[in-house]
Amino acid sequence: MSDEMIDRVMKAIDAASTYGEGPRWKQELPGLARAAIEAMREPTPAMSDAAAATPGQMSYADVWRSMIDAALGDSVTVGLPEWPE
Repeated sequence: MSDEMIDRVMKAIDAASTYGEGPRWKQELPGLARAAIEAMREPTPAMSDAAAATPGQMSYADVWRSMIDAALGDSVTVGLPEWPE
């Protein structure tokens, strides 16, 4: 699994957490991030529907964003500009 994606998810979990900054929490973050990414391996029906609904000229990144938006229950953002990192 990509270290870059694990780092992104770790930062997101850490930012959303209310557990503080203890050493145990920092040790658990990589495993939590990996588990979160692994949970998205198989798309839900809503994610598959969002991917199928994207126009053929959209990039893979746009399809991916639409699938994640569907998983989060958000509005599909097909065609929006690249997300800032």
